[in-house]
Amino acid sequence: MKKYKLEISRDDFTESPRNWDNIGTMLCTHRRYNLGDEERLSSSDILVRIADDVGIDTEPFHNGDMSEEDLYKQVMEHTENAVILPLSLHDHSGISMSVGVQRGWDSGQVGFIYATKEHLREELGHSENELFSSDKNREPVVGEHVKIAGNENFGKIVSMDGNSVVVDFDYRKSEAYKNPDNKVTIDKSLISEVMSEMAKAHLEGEVETYTNYLEGNVYEYTLQELDEDGDEIDMDSCGGFYGDNIKENGILENLPKEIRDQVEKYSLDADDYSGGVEFDVDDGVLEITPAIKAKMCEMLVEEDVTNISDAVNSGDTELLHSILSGETQIYKDMNIGELRGCYEQVFGEKVEESAWVKEFSGSVAEIAAGAGDADKDAVAANVRELSGDKSTNRDLV
Repeated sequence: MKKYKLEISRDDFTESPRNWDNIGTMLCTHRRYNLGDEERLSSSDILVRIADDVGIDTEPFHNGDMSEEDLYKQVMEHTENAVILPLSLHDHSGISMSVGVQRGWDSGQVGFIYATKEHLREELGHSENELFSSDKNREPVVGEHVKIAGNENFGKIVSMDGNSVVVDFDYRKSEAYKNPDNKVTIDKSLISEVMSEMAKAHLEGEVETYTNYLEGNVYEYTLQELDEDGDEIDMDSCGGFYGDNIKENGILENLPKEIRDQVEKYSLDADDYSGGVEFDVDDGVLEITPAIKAKMCEMLVEEDVTNISDAVNSGDTELLHSILSGETQIYKDMNIGELRGCYEQVFGEKVEESAWVKEFSGSVAEIAAGAGDADKDAVAANVRELSGDKSTNRDLV
């Protein structure tokens, strides 16, 4: 059994995400705050800059034949070759930014974020409709991304034949790492959404990251392992995660696989870990009691190997390795974690699970993977029953 401690705190040493290599250009004006990509801009400066970048004629404005209000309307209504989103600031016990026009005593529009469609095509790589169409129920085509009933993730359409559609949910992976079960053939009627407005969504994502920075919602984590005496051993630490949801900001993905499920069930709110939270993790190794060792020897007698018990107790590595690597009944009654645990406890040698699996025959690897009728809980229960161990089953992976 391992014990981990996860602590998440605010990261005070962060930079503005507007210093990154962004796709959108964010131009803002405010009498007290420096916001966006550039400082000291007036509202007219912003409108002229955007108009010039997207091809709106500004000569009438410079000549005095167009008011700033009229230029503002042209910028707000322009959709021909750019995506332009208005930005508002809420200033009350801190500041936050959002997409849209807000008007109130503590909020108001402060600028825009925008990008030309040409730039968005070059950088994002989606189809024209995926980038700019707002119709999520349109007729999809091969190569577009869709959601299907019962699955919240997008998959890529790889082929269509009438109403029969093949969708690959592992489209980002190379062929060697794809799971065949993640390529499905469905009736077209099961498509629940076709990817749309990705250009707008990307610019909104840049704004969300920036407002997390403005609000101080940037986090760092420290992961420690606690030894038997409760002393803390530093394992990993990292910062620069924007947003308070640890699944969305990337912290959860950075954690070791063996604690992710527990952490996700506990809370996805980063602030819930401010004082540190401890997790007990079953390391997948069965405690090999003398009764289990004796039963192993008894079961292995069918291999016609004499003095097996003496071989185990004397630490005859070569002999025991030969026994455990054969097509024996013990193989079929113990899962891979238990066998590896037995080996380590008998010989005092730590072995990586990946290396241990490679030492096994194909049938054992299949059992370890849960192939056929092998069920890990049933296997563990069987071993305990054979050994006379009546303790509660644990999840042994």
